[in-house]
Amino acid sequence: GSSERIESIDVIRGIALLGIFIMNTPYFSTSMFAGVDGTHLFNATYDRVAADARDLLFSGKFNSMFSALFAIGFTIQYSRLQQADPARATGIYVRRLLVLLGFGIIHGYFIWIGDILHTYALLGLVLVLGFNRLKDRWVWVAFALTMIVPPIINLSRLPLMTPAFMQHQLDVMKAYEASTNQAFGHGSFLQMVRENMRVFEFGYLDPLALPSTINSYLMIASTMLLGLLAGRHRLIQRASEFQPTLWRLLW
Repeated sequence: GSSERIESIDVIRGIALLGIFIMNTPYFSTSMFAGVDGTHLFNATYDRVAADARDLLFSGKFNSMFSALFAIGFTIQYSRLQQADPARATGIYVRRLLVLLGFGIIHGYFIWIGDILHTYALLGLVLVLGFNRLKDRWVWVAFALTMIVPPIINLSRLPLMTPAFMQHQLDVMKAYEASTNQAFGHGSFLQMVRENMRVFEFGYLDPLALPSTINSYLMIASTMLLGLLAGRHRLIQRASEFQPTLWRLLW
């Protein structure tokens, strides 16, 4: 019921969604592959300043905030389910995540390729079926791995980054930009859906894109794990206890 809601979480979640909306707005009307060659859609000075300000103030910050809140919300909802029906709590939450996954797939295929709901659903399943059972120290170990693995992936790819490979990668991305512009700007609804499916397949199966996809999942997982720890220890509910420390950290 409404009395069970934690208003501070709702407020922070709203701020996070606003920041995510601001970051995603340029891609609602352009290809996700636009600008891969270093060009800019808008070259006026004020547009470049606005883009730099957006990247400085919003990029990555609000996705991280939202994924932490996702895990905090998970701990609250799951504990309530366990209190109400401990035998069925995990099954109920898994079903909720599968429904979220379904909405994400529908959104990604039929509306907008930049869907993030399916990612949250998949990581949520890992959270409820795996990390939720781990002690805090192992959650911290997993968090450390999410910090360490992306640089290792990136460094391991450095020997591949020859001029010929970079040109091949650019050609592939530009081809996708052209095909998405054609499908979304001039194609039918079915052509748009097929193009969305192609881009999804590229992101998850193509060796060119898969490392970036893995790094993206690890980035989101890192703040989810922090949210899991924060939720376990009720840091949101106990925020007033930590205000002096929070102010020091803020400064």
